Amino acid sequence: MELPSEWSLLANVEKTLLSKNLSLLEVHEAEACLGELMLSSSDKTSGLALSLFEQIELRRASLVGREVLLSQDIYRISSDVDSLRLQMPLLTFEEAAERIIELEKRIENLLLSTPSTHRLRDQIERSQREIEHLRFVFVFPQLDELERDSFQFNMTHYLTHIGNEMAATDSFEPFNKLSARQQDEVFKYVGYGATPEKLACGIQLYIHSLLSQAQCAESYFYGRPTADEQYLRLPDEIRNRVEMLEQFDVLRTEALMQSLDERIGE
Repeated sequence: MELPSEWSLLANVEKTLLSKNLSLLEVHEAEACLGELMLSSSDKTSGLALSLFEQIELRRASLVGREVLLSQDIYRISSDVDSLRLQMPLLTFEEAAERIIELEKRIENLLLSTPSTHRLRDQIERSQREIEHLRFVFVFPQLDELERDSFQFNMTHYLTHIGNEMAATDSFEPFNKLSARQQDEVFKYVGYGATPEKLACGIQLYIHSLLSQAQCAESYFYGRPTADEQYLRLPDEIRNRVEMLEQFDVLRTEALMQSLDERIGE
């Protein structure tokens, strides 16, 4: 005599296989459940279980094919985002805008068609965050000067070069190439009278502080939940300047970027 639980298990497996958002993990779990059921099932239920095994193979083949296509789409988008990041300084305003919009649409379509629990979802969201950063740089092109991995020689590269030169020669002379505002910013971290080696460390702290402020501005630009926390980690002097600008109806993102421009002080 068949136990009602056997039919119930078979019904649950069949329901799982009919799910539109079926995952490979769920297929493996359904297969394991059927395997255990086959060891103790009757002839009637074993016949249904065998037919479900056939459905499992069909669904697995379909899902594997879909996974391969999704992986290829994600790889292409990731490559295209990396390519755009490198080409941005060379593109016209219109070309950059067109490329950004096109990639945003492709990423949005992938996100809409990929369940939030999917194992590849993180990779898609990473590409989304990267294209958001490129859009932010597009809106505030002065941020090109802070990109550490830019192929073009920018302010971050220049400051790093100055710091390395000071550390290597133990000389103050390279420091004099910085603007008065940049020197003041570095002194905030190491104080006046610091050795060339400490000043070189101060330059790196200055760069890191600029990047942190830019990241905070980007978080406010996109309304990310981490924005307030990032803002509170900024030095009091920066927050005071931002809040003063906000008194003149300047939005926080714009106030942070205006303050950043002042601190770059070329």
